[in-house]
Parts: sequence; C-alpha cells; structure tokens
Amino acid sequence: MALIYPQMATAMDYIPEDAAVILCDQSALHRSARTRTEEVGMELDSMLSGGLVAGELCDYVYQWEDFCPKLTGHRVLYADSFAGAAYPSECP
Repeated sequence: MALIYPQMATAMDYIPEDAAVILCDQSALHRSARTRTEEVGMELDSMLSGGLVAGELCDYVYQWEDFCPKLTGHRVLYADSFAGAAYPSECP
C-alpha cells in the first residue's frame, strides 16, 4: 500500500467522530483479527520468497493493537456476554 498511498488508511479513518462503534463479542473479534493477521503474514512471506512483492511495501493489514487507538474519540459499545467479558486496556 505504501507505493500507492503515503499513509496507511482503513475504514476506521472514515467513520465520523460522532458515530457510535459497536463491538460484538470483542474477544472473538480479537482472536479472529490475530488469526487473520497471521494468515496474511504467511501469505506475504510466501510472496516475498517468490519475489512477487517488495519487502518495504508489505504493510497491508493493521494489527489489533493499531486498531484500538483508532477507537479513541468515538462512543464505543461492547456487546459481550457479562460472564465472558474481558475488555482490553488498550481499547477505550
């Protein structure tokens, strides 16, 4: 993405500041994000070794830790079951 866009942007960059963000089952979202990031990492490793992409241009996904600060300034609703709720300290 760095070849096309000078700064990484995601859908979170286009959500208005006065919008409410709803995270349903945040712990499952976190697990899915971590799993998908690992999968993309393995795919990129394969493409790097095959010479299909340049190493300095391999920023295609945000980590969960990069996503959480983007929530700052938004109203956030966590819709989790009370017994299994574990709200991350890095998310507001």
